[in-house]
Amino acid sequence: MPDAMVLPLLIAALLALAVAMWHRRVPPVVAARTTTAVLVLVAAVAVPTVWLAGLSFLTHAPVIGRWLDACVDSLGAHHQVAPWIGVPAVALAAVGTWRAVGVVRTYRGLRHTDGGVHVVDHPEAFAFTTPGRHGRIIVSSTLDAHLTAQELAVVLAHERAHARHRHDLYLLAAQISAALLMPLHPLVNRLRYSIERWADEDAVVECGDRRLVARTLGRVALIGAAPQPALAFAGLGVPARMAALMAPPVRRSGRMHRLALVLLIGLTAVFAAVQMRHLVDMVLAFCFG
Repeated sequence: MPDAMVLPLLIAALLALAVAMWHRRVPPVVAARTTTAVLVLVAAVAVPTVWLAGLSFLTHAPVIGRWLDACVDSLGAHHQVAPWIGVPAVALAAVGTWRAVGVVRTYRGLRHTDGGVHVVDHPEAFAFTTPGRHGRIIVSSTLDAHLTAQELAVVLAHERAHARHRHDLYLLAAQISAALLMPLHPLVNRLRYSIERWADEDAVVECGDRRLVARTLGRVALIGAAPQPALAFAGLGVPARMAALMAPPVRRSGRMHRLALVLLIGLTAVFAAVQMRHLVDMVLAFCFG
């Protein structure tokens, strides 16, 4: 594979690793926004690179190659890609596209625009927010019966934060990126944690008691035995979230850390723009070549 393809991937991988190590050292809102941006940027670099590698492999295939002559000059796909790179690239591009379409379809099927709080009769204890411009907050009757008025207020404050800040869009962008590029899944879990911490801190602001929010989180986690969906109150990293709530709020990281991260994001954005330009050339070659 040419160096022009390898270098963007190395920079993107370095950025993803830096964010994975850094996300708990900054306020949750900063971590969530930065992680989402990085996921999209890394996908914007890596996905076109994978597709270009796959196309370069196909242009030299015995039967298919002659159909893709128009793409060779447009993309400069003159380097022959080895089968051990080309075959996985083609498979990853095909599977990733299919998975991304599935993510979008699932999102469209779950979203709501009517908002409000809905108590549903269910034997398990749970609370979560559905996707959509005015996400619907779903609380099970079992959870409602087990919580005090103060604890229920904490749960609702947490879920309102998810709806208010459109955390579903953060997760949608991340899930599409990870569907297109499966190695990004660990970074999506980092984002989920940061989003839950963001909602936790909003609940603290609304309720005014960090210990109450931590205690409610632990209580809901002990009551709720059912698997928790995305944007659920006790959905991910409960022990770590409780520890963070019992500690003072996280402050901003040092200037040098921020500068290094901004530099990595900037480099990745440049490479993403270049790779996306190559991808546009590929589409134009297919459509009009």
